[in-house]
Order: sequence, then C-alpha cells, then structure tokens
Amino acid sequence: MIQHLLVLLPLQLSSMALLFALTGAALGVVLWLAGSRFNRTIVTLISVSGGALIGLQMPGWFGWGLEGWATAVLAAIALGITGYVLPKVWVGVGLGTMLAIWVGAATLGNCGDATFAWPGAEANWREQVGQIWNGLPADARRLLPFACATALFSGFSLALLWPRLGTALLYSGAGISLLLGLGLPVLNAVRRDWLRAIPGRTSSQIVVLFSLVAFGAIVQWRCVPGARVRPPVEG
Repeated sequence: MIQHLLVLLPLQLSSMALLFALTGAALGVVLWLAGSRFNRTIVTLISVSGGALIGLQMPGWFGWGLEGWATAVLAAIALGITGYVLPKVWVGVGLGTMLAIWVGAATLGNCGDATFAWPGAEANWREQVGQIWNGLPADARRLLPFACATALFSGFSLALLWPRLGTALLYSGAGISLLLGLGLPVLNAVRRDWLRAIPGRTSSQIVVLFSLVAFGAIVQWRCVPGARVRPPVEG
C-alpha cells in the first residue's frame, strides 16, 4: 500500500520544504505520545486559526464590501468560542477527518497504479484540485466518496460516544499521520534506500500502523490524567 503511494511523492524538496517536513514530523511525535494533554488548547488554537482563515476569504466569496480583517476577527472569535466550549465536537470532526484521510489513502493505494503528475504552481487551487482528482484511477474516483464519508461518520460517532478514547485515538493517529506523511517525503527525497525497511506486504504495513496508533493511545490513556471527580464537601 505504501509503495503505491510513494509514486505520488516529489523526488526533490527545497531547503524550506525539508525544514517544514522535519518540524512537522517532530510535532507528530509529540502528538503521538502526549497530544491529548493539551487537547482544549490545541482545539481552541485550531478553531481560532481556522476561523481567521475562513473570515479572510468570506468577503471575496460572498461579494461583501468589507475588509477581510473584519470578518476574520469575527469568524475567529465565533469559531474560537465553539472550540473552547465544545471540544468533544471538534475532536469528533478531527477524528472523522483523520479516518477519512486514512481510508482514502488506503483506497487509493489499492486501486492500482495511475499516471499522476503534480499540478503546476501557476494554476489556482480549484484547478489544482481538479487536476489531482482527474489524475486518479477511475475505481478510486468511484469508491473514495463513499469510503471517506463512512469513515468520517464513524470517527465522529466514536468520539461522541467515548470521548476519552476518541481523544486518545485522535492525537495518536494524528501524530503517526504527521510522522509518516511528512517523514516519508523526506526519506524519499534524501534517503530513498531507507524505505526498503518498510514491510512489503500490505497486511504487515497495516499491522505495524495500527500497533503504533494503539501504543500511542495506550500511553496517553495511562499517562494523561483524566477528569477527576471531586469528593463532596462536608458541612
């Protein structure tokens, strides 16, 4: 599975991209083993940042005669409040999104080889997304929407039903995703021979991947203190 996805990775990385990838991989290790300790802070920061980015684009999307910074501030405050007050919902969205990405990668990796080329930098983001989508195999384009939607709903439901388990799985899985997603391009561009250590069989890769996620989730479950119930005050 991973071997099929390696063909999508660039063979060369600039110094800035290499530094970014290494920093992201190191951040992945932190999230893998201790991310849930900072859950509320991380969720709040992500919601505020996401609100600001969305708010900057809203005047252009809807044709409003407003400055982008005004809607960015309002959207950042609104989403930031939801991130602080409703962290379980954000964890559910995050876990569902992560599972959808994993399922999408697995589906793409098992749909056979495809002729793939990264879109040119001169194209806007809509054209780039369209070029990437059209470059996928026909089976992948047919299966991806259903597989990703099922994974998204499953992750969201799991996080709402078992919040502590969902939080541990989210940060363990997100850490491994960053570690692999940013570490593999670095190895592919710098040390391709090291990729030979990856198991060749898809079943072995899945076992190793889920073992790493389970280990990180167990570490966070045991080492990160949960909510403690305060004893009633007498008198």
